Amino acid sequence: MKHDIHEAYLAMAKAGYRPAAPGDGFGSISLTRKQLADPAQLEREAASYDATKLLRMALAQIEGETHDG
Repeated sequence: MKHDIHEAYLAMAKAGYRPAAPGDGFGSISLTRKQLADPAQLEREAASYDATKLLRMALAQIEGETHDG
């Protein structure tokens, strides 16, 4: 089941922003051009990003906070 977060990640990737891609933590992505073009790689990133965001929102809800992003 895909969530809006998953779709948002795919839209961000089209704009060149891939926060779940492997990298150095400072904005550099450590993927080859071939890996960047691989749809399966992009889907893995989107799924990871989706799961991470959903977990953060659930934890925030449990703690009685709101999580906007």
